This record gives sequence, structure tokens and C-alpha cells, in this order.
Amino acid sequence: MKMDKSAGGDQQNSVLSNTLRVEEYVAEISMKQEKTVNLSHRNIKILPPVIQRLSHCKRLLLNNNDLIMPPTELISLINLQELSLDYNSLTVLPSGFGQLINLKYLSLSHNQFGFLPPEIGDLSSLEQLWIVSAQLTALPPELGLLQKLKKLGARDNHLRDLPSELGNLQQLQWLSLASNKLTHIPESFSKLRNFSYFDLSDNDLESVPLCCLKQTRLNTLVLSKNNVSCVPDDHLVGLAKLTKVDLRDNPFKDRPSHWKGLGFILLGSSTENTEDE
Repeated sequence: MKMDKSAGGDQQNSVLSNTLRVEEYVAEISMKQEKTVNLSHRNIKILPPVIQRLSHCKRLLLNNNDLIMPPTELISLINLQELSLDYNSLTVLPSGFGQLINLKYLSLSHNQFGFLPPEIGDLSSLEQLWIVSAQLTALPPELGLLQKLKKLGARDNHLRDLPSELGNLQQLQWLSLASNKLTHIPESFSKLRNFSYFDLSDNDLESVPLCCLKQTRLNTLVLSKNNVSCVPDDHLVGLAKLTKVDLRDNPFKDRPSHWKGLGFILLGSSTENTEDE
């Protein structure tokens, strides 16, 4: 028992020592008014209040730490343009997070969120949002308010449905929803005027989403590892505008004999070396 108490005391002292080092570093950086602050890989469990002194900071890296509590200390950093919170143990974002209206890049990947708060839609300057492997079961409709969003990465979650409001993202160019549980895509996605890359691999789709056939700028559509069993001929006109359609690892494997000049549609197995490659 004495050994356990000693070990616990050593751990507490280690955490305290680490916190002091972080506070000293932040104090030093704040005096230099550095625009980029890298606090990644520092075993930080709770952000020290001194972090609020980084009012000049535009790029803050807090990835690969042990953060569990909502980092409320970040709310006052209104000049932030880039924030990385990847690889922590966060379950919720702090109330008031939407006040960071100058954020252009936000990465929340590899956490335990489950959901995102509606005020995520207040981040009016956001251009890139990364929420990969964040244990999300749904996306908030308020994401449709992010009129400057160009890239959205939401791969490897538990999404079954998508809010139709995502069709309002007129600047969206790149979207990955791979490795989810999607069975359909809202028709509103056909309104995405600047859409060029769409990754829907490893979902539960049984057909090519009709909204993709109506896209005017879509170049790449990845539908590998779904349950697509056929592609009707009347879909080929819409697909012909694309440069790559990946349908590998679906039940639909054999190229119809009347398909001519459609080598950009990849079929079969991704592990095989085919002429399509």
C-alpha cells in the first residue's frame, strides 16, 4: 500500500511539474507575442489559465495531449485562425466556442465527441473542418451556415444520415465521409456548385447517389466498399462528366460489354492490378 501511495504521489508531482513547465513556456511566448504556439505532445491534461494571455496568437497547436475537460480558456483567443485539438480525449467543446469567429482551420479529429454543438455554425470564417474519427453519430444542421467552408473531413465516424443543410455550403470543394454507415445522400447536395471531390467509400450505399449525377464540377467520386450492385445506363451521362469514379469492392464487379470509353469507372477489386489503373 505504501508503494501505491508513493507511486500516486510521484504521478501527482509529475503532473504538477509538467503544468509548471507549460505555464513558464506560455508566459515566455506571450511576452514575445509569437503568432504560432506549439503545445503539442506535452501531456497536458488541463489547460492552465495563463493560456488566455496568448491574445496575439493566430495558430495554436494542442494536438496529441491528454485534454479531457472542455478547454474554456481558448474562448478569449479571438484572433485565432488555426486551432488543432487532434488526438486528445475531449468529449465536448466549451460553451462559447462559436466566439472564435476568425478561425479558418479547425481540427478536432481523434477525440470522443459523439456530437458537435450547434454554435459550430457561428464560426463564420471557417474554411477547413476536420472531424475524423471523433465518434460522431450525427452532424449538426448548423454546419450549413459555414458559407466559407471549402474542405470537410468527417471520415471514420458513425454517421447514418446527413442534414440536408449541408447542401447550402456553396464554397465546399472537398468532402470525405468515408467509413461511416450512410445509406443515402440528401438531394440538396446537387446544389453544391464548387464540389470537385467526394469520398463515400466504405459506407452502406446501394446505388450511385442521384445528386452526384447533377454536379457540374465534380471530378472524383469514390464509392468503393459499398453495396452498389448495378449502374443503370441512364446514369452514365451524368458520370461521363467526371474524371474518376471508383466502384471497386462492390457487388457490381463486371464491366458490361456495351460500356465503351468508360475506363475512368473503376470496377473489380482494389487489390488487383487491372488495366483501369
